[in-house]
Amino acid sequence: MTPMLTLPLAAASLALAVGMSSPAVSQQPPPQGGAAQQQSAPPAAGGEQIRITEEKLQTYASAKQQLEEINRQWAERIQGSENAEAATEMRQQAQDEMINAVREEGLRVAEFNAIFEMEQRDPQIRAAIAEMSQ
Repeated sequence: MTPMLTLPLAAASLALAVGMSSPAVSQQPPPQGGAAQQQSAPPAAGGEQIRITEEKLQTYASAKQQLEEINRQWAERIQGSENAEAATEMRQQAQDEMINAVREEGLRVAEFNAIFEMEQRDPQIRAAIAEMSQ
């Protein structure tokens, strides 16, 4: 298993989401009755409340898979770096790639982070995302 990148960014959840899928999560049963149809996420950093639809959860699941791949690629490079300065520069590049991947999927970083936080707290949301990721 490759180590998770530790990326210092205001949207720290973005980095935390990388590598967070565990076998226990993917084995949970899917939610009953469309529990993920529409939820309200906690206020984002700017204080706005984000509406989470099933479509946004699907987009999040796709973005999260991309972040896991970016993490795998950069973790190997960072481990092989020759000094701390090079590793720091690579972490910044990885962070930039992760942010771009989230945006290219159609989410704002604040939306991604809000869904990430919901995924950590809510077993039904976690199960729905795990199902979407299969």
